[in-house]
Amino acid sequence: VEASSQILPDIDESLRKKAQKRLQKLGDEIICSYRLAKVKEDMVFFENGESLKYNNLIWTGGVTTGQYRVDEYLRVIGESNVFAVGSCSSANPGMVRPAMEQAKIAAQNIARTIAGKPPIAYKKKFYGIFVVLENFYALGKIGKIKMSGFPPWLIKKIINFLYKKTYAV
Repeated sequence: VEASSQILPDIDESLRKKAQKRLQKLGDEIICSYRLAKVKEDMVFFENGESLKYNNLIWTGGVTTGQYRVDEYLRVIGESNVFAVGSCSSANPGMVRPAMEQAKIAAQNIARTIAGKPPIAYKKKFYGIFVVLENFYALGKIGKIKMSGFPPWLIKKIINFLYKKTYAV
């Protein structure tokens, strides 16, 4: 169940279609444009009044990305001393690495604002995106290169290993 009109809205359309096809092949039913209102022991209820019986529920709900429009310094538009980073910021595509980079810039800009210095601009960088759909199968995009299957799954596993090693999580 996806609240937006399509699954994986942050990835390329051709990869999104591959993901949908793969998930359906695995037996997953995809329901878009439905917002969850309430969950009971074996039933979910949607804002539109409909309900759905379930056996297993895995909740991966997130926040609405880009809720706060920000300028190049990560300040909320119309505010001089309010900063937004991560998923709530219009500067973030809903990914961890950009959120961490934004947090550093915002912290520096808060300190610079207090010190009476001009803020520094945040420069967006897109490193790529990888989405694991099942064991040994993922979708990925780096620059203009799109891939699916085992290679992006392996790349994602390596990225996760390096991330955990670097940030000790």
